[in-house]
Amino acid sequence: MRTIPNVQSIFPQQVEVEKMMVCLVDRSGSMEGSKEKSATQFVRDAFKLAKSEGFTAFKVVEFSTLLNHCSNKFYDLSKSFDWNSKSSNGKTPLYISISQLITSLKDYTGKVLINVISDGEDTEGGLKYVKMRIEEFIESGQTITFICVEKDKINFIKIGVPESNIQTYDNTGKGIENSFRVYKDAVSNYSKSVAEGEDVTRGFYKSVKN
Repeated sequence: MRTIPNVQSIFPQQVEVEKMMVCLVDRSGSMEGSKEKSATQFVRDAFKLAKSEGFTAFKVVEFSTLLNHCSNKFYDLSKSFDWNSKSSNGKTPLYISISQLITSLKDYTGKVLINVISDGEDTEGGLKYVKMRIEEFIESGQTITFICVEKDKINFIKIGVPESNIQTYDNTGKGIENSFRVYKDAVSNYSKSVAEGEDVTRGFYKSVKN
């Protein structure tokens, strides 16, 4: 008698999981100009991507010392994106802002994907504390990613971000465009991995071709 294989043994069982995408955007003076424009476009594109990939929540957090560290807001994914970015000015409380954001998300029961868009030049301190928060965040099964130019990559590795979760780009129009294409593919892979119950804490960009 022919045995019919169990379908679940062939195809991984997918589970519906709530997913939140958060964009943490540096609005300090060092981001003024092309970096500011690139970050703004990234957030607009990320909102569309979150909708198409079935995320249930989308949040933008902007930070600088003149924004009292963090200015944040949730956006309804069922509506049009009415976000207006802040002007880049002030110093860079990068470590404090990451720590505050992670702390604010600790009670969320779904999966969180944090995208940090910054030049990585912290000015306000808090290195030891942010390393602890990032370690706790990753250990809880969540994902933090960074997009930056090559020279800033080391700044994120030293605070405990997995190197495979960092995407670098050439600071040109074409380079930034290619960077988001890579990010888009990575998010698609992330969504599939979440649905199949896989570990998504590391290797965010590992399976994506540049």
